[in-house]
Amino acid sequence: MPSTTPPPPPASSRFQATFRAIAPLILAEWPTVKPDALQATAGDLDQVVKCIATATGHTHTLIRRQLGELYKMAIATEDKTAPRLSDHVTQLLNEQLGDPNLQEAIAHLETQTEKILQQMKQEMLPEFQEQVQKHPLKSVLTAVGIGFVLGLVVGGRRGR
Repeated sequence: MPSTTPPPPPASSRFQATFRAIAPLILAEWPTVKPDALQATAGDLDQVVKCIATATGHTHTLIRRQLGELYKMAIATEDKTAPRLSDHVTQLLNEQLGDPNLQEAIAHLETQTEKILQQMKQEMLPEFQEQVQKHPLKSVLTAVGIGFVLGLVVGGRRGR
């Protein structure tokens, strides 16, 4: 069960280290704070609190609590932007794509795929068009059904 208690305010050194990430959040949370005045604090927690209190009239305690929440948001955002395993895998794949044998195989697969696509267009498309013209209601209901199923698969349920 998630805790409903507010996060503790960050230590001054940790706050200052993440000030660049927190500054845009501060300006979004308190639009009356002037960006120049905020930058003049150089990320010093006490100075930031004073700057916000002066601009908003809120208490220092409330501001510190809210800054704790913004600090948690900034840390979570930094974690998401940290290098991921998928980035490493992508880099390895890009290095491997330089292999001439692999490029040759990819070119061959692309050619074969194009041939199959052309064959389907020539053989199957006229048959599909004929069926749609013969049974328009059935075609529309089929398309709606497929769209519904794809919507469930791609979108999932919104009620969760």
